[in-house]
Amino acid sequence: MIEFVAVTEQDKAYLLDLRLNTMVEHLENQGLFLSLEQHQARVAEHFEHSHLVLNDGQCVGAAKFIVSNQAISLLQLQIAPKEQGKGLGTKVLDALKAQTAEINLTVLKANPAYGLYQRAGFKTLGEVDYEFHMQWQKLKRALLKN
Repeated sequence: MIEFVAVTEQDKAYLLDLRLNTMVEHLENQGLFLSLEQHQARVAEHFEHSHLVLNDGQCVGAAKFIVSNQAISLLQLQIAPKEQGKGLGTKVLDALKAQTAEINLTVLKANPAYGLYQRAGFKTLGEVDYEFHMQWQKLKRALLKN
């Protein structure tokens, strides 16, 4: 079962290491070469919305998201490299979908997670130089009258 646990200051080193191990390759494939300080700033940005992702009690990654009345803005989803390929990204998205009717996110064009989001029902709404803007919406079923 997927759980989200709010991070603490003690988790910053883990979050930085996770970011470096999951994002640098995709950023550099886009021609984006960030300094260590820039990665640290990205970890610190919206830190209060960061969560460790637990699967059956074991930490498998991190997710940064903002919950509002109408939607969730998914700012980051990072699964630890040794945990990738086990369906955990889908499980995390399913856990978030259970909390809302809409999820919005951006994903680097060179990131294979783009395929994960497409398979999970996200639609591409637009794009900028390096990113796709995507959205998932819960299907609204029409009530049938007999």
